[in-house]
Amino acid sequence: FLTAQNFFVQARTALNLLEKEANQPETKASDAPDPGGVNDYRILAPIAGVVSSVKVKPGELATSGTTGFSQEGALLLEIADQSQLEVTVNLNEIDVPKVKLGMHAKVTLAARPGKPLDAVVNRVGVAPWVDPARGAGEATKTVVYQVSLRLPERPEELRQGMTATVDLPLESRAAVLRIPVLAFEEKDGKVLVKRKMASGFENVEVGLGLKGDRFVEVTKGLKSKDVIAARWPAGPQNR
Repeated sequence: FLTAQNFFVQARTALNLLEKEANQPETKASDAPDPGGVNDYRILAPIAGVVSSVKVKPGELATSGTTGFSQEGALLLEIADQSQLEVTVNLNEIDVPKVKLGMHAKVTLAARPGKPLDAVVNRVGVAPWVDPARGAGEATKTVVYQVSLRLPERPEELRQGMTATVDLPLESRAAVLRIPVLAFEEKDGKVLVKRKMASGFENVEVGLGLKGDRFVEVTKGLKSKDVIAARWPAGPQNR
């Protein structure tokens, strides 16, 4: 019954629109600014925003989408709400379970390097992301999910479609011993570090914990005063 009522309301709305179009007064060619005598119509945007692209050209035929239930109208233009822009990043399936709504991140735009912006995780995809260029039927090497981040503050430089780098900490450790990721090597199933001894450097086995881009946590095998041989990773020289 409710479905029938909804169809009735839709039919009545479509009828009212058709009657309004049929009762439009004809514009004489002598009175119209357009030589073809085409009536002027007022087009209302469903949202407030900025026109990002125009899909039609003067003189083209634009069909109305209100003359039938299944008929789609012509796409005239696209409107973007610049105040609600988000940053979308593809995240590996291994890390997706660690991402929670409300997690904080840093976003650095390619247009303004060195000035990271605060961001908050707004949505986490529930289905794998498929590259439109590949298609759903083609196999992909890595399964990724889209994660959307909201920017509480929008800088003037931010534009739709810009490239950004996202720093999203999934886990953190405080007051732990760490070494550069370039300081250890794996051999025969062991993690080895060159530690300075009285007779020179020798390999010692260590245990590793949380690993980042530049540093890795050491859980056993080293002390805070030990000296090791390592290449220092690129980035801020913090210890």
